[in-house]
Amino acid sequence: KLMPQLTKEQYKELKNIAEREDILFFSTPEDESSFEMLNEIGMPMWKISSMNITHKPLIDLCASTRQPIILSTGASTIAEIAQALQWIEATGNTDISILHCISNYPTLDENVNLKMIQHIKSCFPDYIVGYSDHTIPTDGEGIIASAVALGARIIEKHFTFDNKRPGYDHAISADYEGIKRIVAQIRRVEKALGKEYKQPIESELKAR
Repeated sequence: KLMPQLTKEQYKELKNIAEREDILFFSTPEDESSFEMLNEIGMPMWKISSMNITHKPLIDLCASTRQPIILSTGASTIAEIAQALQWIEATGNTDISILHCISNYPTLDENVNLKMIQHIKSCFPDYIVGYSDHTIPTDGEGIIASAVALGARIIEKHFTFDNKRPGYDHAISADYEGIKRIVAQIRRVEKALGKEYKQPIESELKAR
């Protein structure tokens, strides 16, 4: 049994603050007891962490709520992803998204493997695919934007108030300014993606 980092009352307080600010609040259960606590508080959706992609009892509990599920896939095989999807779908839940993730903290550029996003999309074409980023924030903003260009429709990035706080998680997390830059780059890439098929566009008519 894993001990939660926050108390049940603290989770409730965070949920109330998020709802007041019109932010969707949910949390990642790491075992059955934390699922029960979060379920009592009321979650609108669930995230299955990479380390739990083969943890069938926990996946069954989350899936049985029929709420949306985000499945993270760090250090996993296509077969393990497929098995987790089957477990979820067996409960009648098909509202599933899959995150490409590399379980390195931080993730070096040569280990990011963004092309795996396209592999996951080709193997599981019926699901939304996203990207969970663990690169150093000052170096990784272009990587996140590139993930969007490759088809990622969900971006997960850890957040911190201060990158210099102790613990590896703060070093890989984006602060306020970092999150702003990431969102701005994503929006620019979304605008730049444009039309899917090659043909002259309206702004080219004079040149044509």
